[in-house]
Amino acid sequence: MYLLIFTQFGFFTLFYLDIQFVAQEEAAVHFNNFKLQLHHQPLRLTNKPLIDFLLQQALSIAAKHHFPVQFHTGYGDPDLDLRLANPLNLRYLLESPQFCSVPIVLLHASYPYMREAGYLASVYPQVYLDFGLAIPFLSVSGMRQAIQQLLELAPTTKLMYSSDAHSIPELYYLGAKWGRQILAEVLEQAIRDSDITVAEAESISVEILRSNALVLYQSAHETSPSL
Repeated sequence: MYLLIFTQFGFFTLFYLDIQFVAQEEAAVHFNNFKLQLHHQPLRLTNKPLIDFLLQQALSIAAKHHFPVQFHTGYGDPDLDLRLANPLNLRYLLESPQFCSVPIVLLHASYPYMREAGYLASVYPQVYLDFGLAIPFLSVSGMRQAIQQLLELAPTTKLMYSSDAHSIPELYYLGAKWGRQILAEVLEQAIRDSDITVAEAESISVEILRSNALVLYQSAHETSPSL
């Protein structure tokens, strides 16, 4: 199991990733103000202190039950400020002792911040990368560069393919097709560059396409008590 509530596609909008600690008393004030604004209006939570507080509560639950947490990073809806979606902004959260045991999965290859995402995965043991949606939506060259840049620093055991389960079914097929093809091209180039051997490339491809996700999500499911 995992938590996925920290995106503009989820229950609330996380406008930028510079998440800070918010005391319960302060959050209560913002929540009461938020309720006063709800008269006959669509529900859309954009208050950053309240969002940060709710995020803290969700991360506490994730820490207790060993759930990985997925963060939308990089490009997304038009109301997203891409400058503020850089995963480097998560530094405060990643270094918070109470949350350091929570696996953090950065989605969508953090495009265009692939190198930054790869750096975080190399420095912080709890950070993982998922390149769904970047494949197949980027150009062929863009998809290739995204995977290459993620792998410049990120451990191969922390990178995962996903279809992102977004939009029409045909995109699931294209994601799987291009995901395998682009990964093969990147690994073949790594063999030519003498970065890895053929045997290592075969092992890495299985890890990225299957094993890494199984280890992360299945182990979390097996070790977590029921809610």
